[in-house]
Amino acid sequence: FSRVAAPMMAKDLMPKLHTDVIGKGLDLKDTSVNNTQLVEVNAEIRNHPIEVVGRKLRSYMTSMKPVL
Repeated sequence: FSRVAAPMMAKDLMPKLHTDVIGKGLDLKDTSVNNTQLVEVNAEIRNHPIEVVGRKLRSYMTSMKPVL
């Protein structure tokens, strides 16, 4: 997938994206994060149904041989 997707993105997608869409544009003086809130958000992400499915699928891939 990535062998095909990366060149396509580099050629077709990335030249058309502006920096305001991919993260630039926020002129923040303070980028600190409340550690308690960060832990809570990480827990929510980790326990999201998609992440739970991904964890299960990855558990089935333990005996796979490396692609490269």
